[in-house]
Amino acid sequence: MSSYRNEQSAIASDFLAHEHRVSSGTMKRHTATNPGINDGKREQEVLTPPEIIVRVEQAFGGLIRLDPCSPSKNAPSFHALRRYHEHENGLDLPWFDRTFFNPPWDVLRPWLEKAEAEAKDGKRIVGLVPWRSRRLWFQRALASSTAATLEGPVKFVGHKAAIPVDITLIAWNCVVPGSVFGSFVKGEE
Repeated sequence: MSSYRNEQSAIASDFLAHEHRVSSGTMKRHTATNPGINDGKREQEVLTPPEIIVRVEQAFGGLIRLDPCSPSKNAPSFHALRRYHEHENGLDLPWFDRTFFNPPWDVLRPWLEKAEAEAKDGKRIVGLVPWRSRRLWFQRALASSTAATLEGPVKFVGHKAAIPVDITLIAWNCVVPGSVFGSFVKGEE
C-alpha cells in the first residue's frame, strides 16, 4: 500500500506543478497554430477499445499514469491517473512513466516525436497509431521503439464498424504482450 501512496503523492506533485504553470501563465494554451488541433475534416476523437488497454497495462505492470491526449467531449474509455485535455495540449507538457497515447491521426508526427523525446529518460510509453511505414518520421519512431501491428479489424468504442487501416501499438522501454485481436508482428519496413 505504501508504493500506491508514494505514486499518488508523485502524481499530486506533478499535478500541482502543472496547475501552477496554468495559473502563472507560463504554459502555452492550445491554439489554432498548435499541431494538436484537428483540422475539422473528420472525427479525430476515438475511444480506445478495452482489449488494447488491458495489454498496455500489462506492458506497464500497472495502471496507466498519463493520457496526454484525453478526449474532450466523450467520457474516457479507460482509467488513467492523470489526463491532459485538448485545452492543455499534451505536446507542451511533461509526460510521466507509463504514458499511453491515442493521438489525433491527422497530426501523428508531433505526437510520435514527443513520445520518442520523453522516452529517452527511460519512461515507458505506448502509443496507438495507424501504420505509416512510408513516412520518414514514422520510420525514425520505429527505429527507437518496438512496434506491433494488430492483426484483424479494430473497432473503437462507440463506433459501429472497425477501422479500415492497419493499427499499430508502438512502445518505448516496454513490450506490449499479444492481443486478443490476433498475434502481433514486429514492425517491418
